[in-house]
Amino acid sequence: MEIREQDVDSYLEEFGILDKKFEYARQLSSGQQQKVSIIRTLIAKPKFVIIDESLSNLDIESMSIAKNMLMRLHKEKGTTFVLISHQVASMADMVQEYHFFDKGRHILSCDLQGLKQSSHEKIKHYMQLQEL
Repeated sequence: MEIREQDVDSYLEEFGILDKKFEYARQLSSGQQQKVSIIRTLIAKPKFVIIDESLSNLDIESMSIAKNMLMRLHKEKGTTFVLISHQVASMADMVQEYHFFDKGRHILSCDLQGLKQSSHEKIKHYMQLQEL
C-alpha cells in the first residue's frame, strides 16, 4: 500500500497540525500526539479498526474532525469501526449498534432507543448520568 505525502499533509492540515509535520513526538503535546496516532491509523485506510477511548481525550473541535474522518472512511471505503467509549452522548451521531458490558459480561445489544428504554438497572443509571 502506497501512502502519499499529499494524503498525510491533508490529514495533518485537517487536524490543524501541518506545521508540526517535522517535529519529534516528544515535541508534541499529548493532544497532538493523539491526533497523529489517529492519522497514522486512518492513513492506511484499514477495513477494520478498534478505537478504545481514543477520541474521548480530544477537544470538541478535534473530536468533531476525527468523527468526520471516521465517517468519511466508512462511507468511502466501507471501514468498520468498533468504538469503545464511556461517552455515549458524544458518539450517538455515528453509532449504529451499542453493546453494553458490566464487569466483562455482555448485557445488551441494541440501538440508542433500546438503550434509552432498557429496564436494566445499571443501564438506566448509566443513561441518567449521560443525560440522553
